[in-house]
Amino acid sequence: MISACGQGTLAHGMTSPQSSRRRSAVGGKNTKGTEPSRSLARRGSVPRRLILRGAGGILMDMGYIEKTVNIEAAAQYIRRRISENGLALTRTLGEECSWESGMARTFCPADVELSTLTDLVDGGRMGLGPPTEWLAGQIAAFLSGGDDRVCILEDTCSRPDDAWLKSQTDVSVAVYGVQVYQMIPAGRGEPNIIAHTLGTADSAWGLIGVMTTDPNLQDTSPRRVDVGPETIRTWAAGAKAVILSAYDGEGWIVWRRS
Repeated sequence: MISACGQGTLAHGMTSPQSSRRRSAVGGKNTKGTEPSRSLARRGSVPRRLILRGAGGILMDMGYIEKTVNIEAAAQYIRRRISENGLALTRTLGEECSWESGMARTFCPADVELSTLTDLVDGGRMGLGPPTEWLAGQIAAFLSGGDDRVCILEDTCSRPDDAWLKSQTDVSVAVYGVQVYQMIPAGRGEPNIIAHTLGTADSAWGLIGVMTTDPNLQDTSPRRVDVGPETIRTWAAGAKAVILSAYDGEGWIVWRRS
């Protein structure tokens, strides 16, 4: 049995995140050659930023604004993250998508120079860090655009037989081979559900998600479904935006198709 965050072969010949660059879930610091335990890798049901900085409006008043990230730098970062941590969905999307043709945005302090945002790996520029409400708001706005819309979060650290997953009754999960995807369908786009799912899907590897469409998604109740390659291709073809944690876990970027 492969450890939830350990080395090993994933479905369809992919490999799990490499051990040369590990990020501790506590404080977003990088450690080398260290396997994060499952308790560290999974931060819990509520995103850490919501716990520490739940008053998102206060941070906005303090000068956090949206800024556009250099698309060449964003494209390079997206390719790297998918190569290291991506599951079948983002890898399939990456095969047909020209990342340079889209636009990437982040939420950061107003006084951060645009030129410094091109380094999406290192942190130290996000102050206290943007509130999770910003990312949840991006997802909620997308989901409100149609009943066939869904946000798919790649759960890098989970496996289908994990005990915590079997006990979940409020998260919609798709299983593809040994890979786990957490889903937020349009019918469950309430802020508390989005925040909860962001928390359960986030890990020591960071967050990777896709905002897409699925015309076959009928039942939006919390449930577990098995999906095949055709569903993965449908999600990739319908992708409108990609979410990635960035800046050493201190923020995010949202890439959108032009």
